[in-house]
Amino acid sequence: MRKKGYTFTLEVKDTQAHSWQGKIKWIEGQKEEYFRSVLELITLLDSAIIVDRKNEMTHPLNEEGAGLPQIFNGESRSL
Repeated sequence: MRKKGYTFTLEVKDTQAHSWQGKIKWIEGQKEEYFRSVLELITLLDSAIIVDRKNEMTHPLNEEGAGLPQIFNGESRSL
């Protein structure tokens, strides 16, 4: 089984309170999201990979992604 890669672009727009604020774009998922801290950035990265892997394991007859967290859902938050 070949491992799947994930590609993200990161744009740091500002640094306040000793942390980064900016935008992350998930290339394969074709989604982007704003983040307000490095911890939130890491959470977004982790959730995109977890959601993608759970979607891969979903049976084709089931509803895709039912009950999964949708952090990368296309809704942007302002900084």
